[in-house]
Amino acid sequence: MFGSGRLPPRTSISTDSISAITSVSRALPPTENSTWRSLWVNNKDLWYKVRPDIDSVVHSHSPSVIPFGLVGVKMQAMFHNAAFLAAGVPVFDISEKFGATDMLVSDPAKGVALAEALGGKDIALMRAHGAVACGPTLQTAVFRAVYTEVSARRSACTS
Repeated sequence: MFGSGRLPPRTSISTDSISAITSVSRALPPTENSTWRSLWVNNKDLWYKVRPDIDSVVHSHSPSVIPFGLVGVKMQAMFHNAAFLAAGVPVFDISEKFGATDMLVSDPAKGVALAEALGGKDIALMRAHGAVACGPTLQTAVFRAVYTEVSARRSACTS
């Protein structure tokens, strides 16, 4: 896995800004960016143990998606590119298993709990935090993350 560290969205980055992440969620080489506490959200080996069909995970803090994890309104596919949402979108509430936390998936147990909450679905909401979109390829996971956001925006327009 690769990550750009703590750079804000839409920031131009160079290759020296990117860290490789090991299967135990450690940055190589260790950098100031290796202090991420939620690397277990994106740990491919962890996800693969629970869902062998998943090779890529996109974690986002999409502003249009977050409310759906809070208000009890089911996400729906609002157009054809979001058809994968029709299978259902589970909500992972970290407090149900781990009590009051900082809501970060900061260790393997929390990562496994999130992966298990996903079940056989492609998207899981993280209550009051964000979402994960998964797929067999990075392109598929990104497609699902983007069109989950677009569908959430369209849904808000219908209310």
